[in-house]
Amino acid sequence: MATCGKVGEFCESVESWTQYVKRLKQYFERNEIKDGKKRRAILLSNLWEQTYGLIKDLLQPKKPGEAEVKEIYAALERHFSPEPSIIVGKQTTHPTTLVVYQKGQFGPRPRLIVHGDHSVRR
Repeated sequence: MATCGKVGEFCESVESWTQYVKRLKQYFERNEIKDGKKRRAILLSNLWEQTYGLIKDLLQPKKPGEAEVKEIYAALERHFSPEPSIIVGKQTTHPTTLVVYQKGQFGPRPRLIVHGDHSVRR
């Protein structure tokens, strides 16, 4: 059976994993590829060596050829697009500081003190 179009290799420096998966799914739909084994074979054969090695590491103890396509998608999605850390979100400004800022209650402005003109070379 002849196929229409080509999907190309996935390279993380060129496009995001999410974008590549969307293109790959369109390729499967256009060519009416419904078999999971064929989808997995096409996916694995269109990956760079580094990404294939990454899949081997992420799917341990399974081998890439034994995993379902959805497992491969999910593993690489978690790797390339991790969830934001809750701890990072906690490093925000204290609520009292936000209220003061919003109301503009900063107190008196400090005097501007000029300690000489440093723009002139000596």
